[in-house]
Amino acid sequence: RHRLNPALGEECFGNLSSAGIAKTTVRELLDHGLGWAAMLINTTVSSHTSEKVKAFARNWVKNVKTPLVFGRNTLVVTSSHRFDVY
Repeated sequence: RHRLNPALGEECFGNLSSAGIAKTTVRELLDHGLGWAAMLINTTVSSHTSEKVKAFARNWVKNVKTPLVFGRNTLVVTSSHRFDVY
């Protein structure tokens, strides 16, 4: 909510969920370590600008799709608008 410009008020009811994907291989992860992987995730999260989120919402309403189905080698990281952590 606070990342949007203008920010949504606390009284606003509704949700929007969008996905960002940071891909790597086992070899890259072993070579570079967890800090490097965290940087990939941070880059993905940071790329979700206000305009990109608004565009995603506008496009989703025009062409509703179900969420991605993840494979067995997938790690999902999520957050809450109520807490400034990931």
